[in-house]
Amino acid sequence: MYGESHSFREYVAYTFDNQFWAAAEEYLNDNLDSLDIELRRIRRAGRFEIQNVHVEHVWMDDMPEMKIQFDVAVSVTFELKEGNYRYDSSEDHTIWLMVRCRGDLDCDLKNFVIFDVSDYKGKIGQKTQWMMIWFR
Repeated sequence: MYGESHSFREYVAYTFDNQFWAAAEEYLNDNLDSLDIELRRIRRAGRFEIQNVHVEHVWMDDMPEMKIQFDVAVSVTFELKEGNYRYDSSEDHTIWLMVRCRGDLDCDLKNFVIFDVSDYKGKIGQKTQWMMIWFR
């Protein structure tokens, strides 16, 4: 798939997909009760199951040498099940997260690390930077 030119966003989405799913699952496990989610069909939030994690945007900051730091806005769609097991209801929700990452291009981002995950509140005050990289 990556023998031709692709955007950095596409590369990040394809290469680090599993890490974004794991980060979203950990975030939901830790923060589900504090999320501002309007319950429509269920009375009490129970278990969740992630259905999709999609990389929406990537903003990159240049650092010394070939190191980069980049913020990734991901949308997370999940099914939320009723917490009262007498009912068999569920509903779908989507939230956006900001996933902060870093790595070194000298080692083809093999040292990729996610160092912070938070609610996405927009990228206010930052200059959007896009980078086109050709991976062969």
